[in-house]
Amino acid sequence: MTEARLKRLEIIQDLQRQMLVRLGSEGYNVFLFGSYLTNRFIEKKSDVDLAVYTKDKWNYVLIKDFLCDFFKEHGTEADVFYIDTEVIAPVYYAPLKSKARFTDFYPEELERFREECKKVYDKCEKIAVD
Repeated sequence: MTEARLKRLEIIQDLQRQMLVRLGSEGYNVFLFGSYLTNRFIEKKSDVDLAVYTKDKWNYVLIKDFLCDFFKEHGTEADVFYIDTEVIAPVYYAPLKSKARFTDFYPEELERFREECKKVYDKCEKIAVD
C-alpha cells in the first residue's frame, strides 16, 4: 500500500471514530466507494464518493454536513448522496456492494433493495455492451 493510500485509510478511520462518538452507530450507515482508497485517487483532483442510508432524512442532512465539513478540512471535496429505497436505481448498487461501511446497520430490507438495484444495474450493463 502506498504512503498516500495509507494516509487516506487513516483519515477514514479517524472519520469513522469521530462519527461513532458524535452519532453513535444505530440507524444509519455510510458507504465509501469509488477511488478514494485506491491508487486511482488523484490528490486535489478526485473527490470522495459516499452514500448514506438512514430512514430519517433529517439524520441524513446532519450526516452529509458532517462528512462534507470533515473532508473539506482535509482538502478534499466529498460527493455525498442519500440512498432512497423508494427508487430502485443502478446508481445505488456500487455503494451498497462496498465493503467500506462505517457501521453494522444493514437491515434485510436494504439487502433486498441492493439485489433489486443489481438487477437494474445488470440490465444497463448488458445494454451498454450490446
